[in-house]
Amino acid sequence: MLSDPKKSQAVLVGTYTYDYLDPLPAVRHNLSGLSQLLCDDAIWGLPKSHCKVLRDPETADSVTNELEKAANSANDTLLIYYAGHGLTASRTMELCLGLPGSRSNAIHSTLPYDWVRQIVLASKASRKVVILDCCFSARALVGGMSSTRSVADEASIEGCYVITSSAETRMSLAPPNETHTAFTGELLRLFEDGISDGPDLLSTSIIYENVKRSLMSKSRPLPQQRARNDGNQICFVKNAAHSTHSSPAGSFRTPQMIPVSQSRDVDPKQLTYDESISAYFLSEDQRTRLDEMIEDIRTRRQSLQDSGSISRQTLWQSTMLSYLLNAKGLISEAEVEAVRAVAGWEHLGLPSDPEALTARRGLGRILSGKAKIQKGRALSREIGNRAISILEEASLDAHRALGENNIETLRARFELLMAIRDSRTWLPWWKSGRPFLRDLESLVRDQSKALGYMHPDAEASRRILEGLERAKNSSSSTGWQWIHP
Repeated sequence: MLSDPKKSQAVLVGTYTYDYLDPLPAVRHNLSGLSQLLCDDAIWGLPKSHCKVLRDPETADSVTNELEKAANSANDTLLIYYAGHGLTASRTMELCLGLPGSRSNAIHSTLPYDWVRQIVLASKASRKVVILDCCFSARALVGGMSSTRSVADEASIEGCYVITSSAETRMSLAPPNETHTAFTGELLRLFEDGISDGPDLLSTSIIYENVKRSLMSKSRPLPQQRARNDGNQICFVKNAAHSTHSSPAGSFRTPQMIPVSQSRDVDPKQLTYDESISAYFLSEDQRTRLDEMIEDIRTRRQSLQDSGSISRQTLWQSTMLSYLLNAKGLISEAEVEAVRAVAGWEHLGLPSDPEALTARRGLGRILSGKAKIQKGRALSREIGNRAISILEEASLDAHRALGENNIETLRARFELLMAIRDSRTWLPWWKSGRPFLRDLESLVRDQSKALGYMHPDAEASRRILEGLERAKNSSSSTGWQWIHP
């Protein structure tokens, strides 16, 4: 029997920004993807008010307070999810969950998992599920967990189903060329796609076996599970492969970037810069559904805005709309949405949040494109300068907040270079072309090192660099028109 969503509660906790540990930007997308799928009628249909998302919670109390509220309200199923750094106390080997201010050798700066265990044990919910997508680095294991006692053993709770991902390194947890962490990425894929030859409802044991099989096929760390009192038969997910209507959830997954060379209807050699960006931002099937996606996001956002408050979700939806409208060529509408998103993050006092940086980068891109079509007009110079200023600030803030090798930082650098390339205020190529090429070469090296040589971002930059180098080597200076029309 499917868990009754109206009598169930979920708390999703994710920490992706750290003061002393490596950042885990993929965790941010884990939270968005999982919350949207759990609330999708085709997956579970959990009311949005029953799904609490905690992003980068500052204190352990802020987490336990929400956990206690959910535990006391849930009559059917209580679902708790955590993604981030998992740490172990050096002497007691106690499992601890990382918070933004956590340090590997300071248990008081973490959320002891035993606190979560006690809250779950006290809950009156008839079904309890805990999902831990934790990263265990070498430092976290110093003096740590016994080789005979697994993470799942540490996390087990009487009368509860627990599934854990105990990756030993950050690379295993969050592959740099993927949007989600390895474990949660497979979990989301299973929830969204379902199992064509599976039952109508997916039990926790079926979920575990399929996720484990997918990870094994990719030679990635395998999850662990512990089930008490038939916990492995809990069904809180419908088999999406048997759904009678198409789930809109896919429209809200963070867009996966694919090389344009893989798109059947796109000739990479004929792409303009703006078309190239659109092709990389949207997958092939998404680009054929722009109108549907735009309307869907607007409808969902309106329902959230009726509450009268600004939230991360509404701001992210404004950012998504700005990207989609820009891809469709509706630049004025895209600019309005981008400005709304950026202003919203400023209002929340979070201009350097990863999602805020994505919004700022999108606004810079839109203005850069707007400047390009203002050919021969005085306004072009002003718009182009504004785009460059926005992207310069976004690039610097991303570097400070996320680090030089973070994908958001690298993308901000790319957008800045492209805005400079397309700006009408450029100096003649023989005065500024060489520094530009050096900067682009540096970006290509950094992208290949941080993301992988074959990552779509690195391929896009490398393709542009190759075209510029061919133009530079041309005997005629008009060859430089390829980058400065």
